[in-house]
Amino acid sequence: MFDVSVQVLDPAGEFRFPLMKGQAIDISLSGMRLQINDLSRELYARLISKVRYARLALFDPQQEEEIELMGRLVWFVYQNSHASDPSGKCSLGIALDKADGKQPPAYSRFVDRIAAVQA
Repeated sequence: MFDVSVQVLDPAGEFRFPLMKGQAIDISLSGMRLQINDLSRELYARLISKVRYARLALFDPQQEEEIELMGRLVWFVYQNSHASDPSGKCSLGIALDKADGKQPPAYSRFVDRIAAVQA
């Protein structure tokens, strides 16, 4: 898992949602799964109401750099322990808009390193 910050765009193209921090999992050139550990029900309801785009800042610990990407939120899985809990864990599926090989070169190198370790 790798640290990631997520800023979601509202329908007007503005970053009005709060900055979310989480972990990137299942990373590939075409997308990734993000795990947000404390997402409020209210924010979850706002996020799923429309197609959303997000700016991601993924931290590469080996290169000690942040990699900025743009993506589209394509699925959500929200979980909370009890119905009375005000927040819970949320997994977000992110499709990268530049999945045609035009991602920042640092991201392609990052994905290649992950693939080599997992092989």
